[in-house]
Amino acid sequence: MKVQTEQLKHFLRGMKRADRAKLAQLTAYADWHGAARRELERRAEQLLETLPGDILLGLVSGEIQMRETIADVLAEQP
Repeated sequence: MKVQTEQLKHFLRGMKRADRAKLAQLTAYADWHGAARRELERRAEQLLETLPGDILLGLVSGEIQMRETIADVLAEQP
């Protein structure tokens, strides 16, 4: 996670240059874990909106396993 932490710092430095006060206000927010989880759920739901109905039915029935299918695609060589 060190690389991701450095990427986050780089992003936050850009925010600081643009609006230091706005960035400082974010220190008051305590539920970053929950917010990140909700954002991941929102992104997953956005993907589902683009899928055809037969794939959705396969996911609902358990015939298609999304996590395994994603892992298969990620493991494929370019």
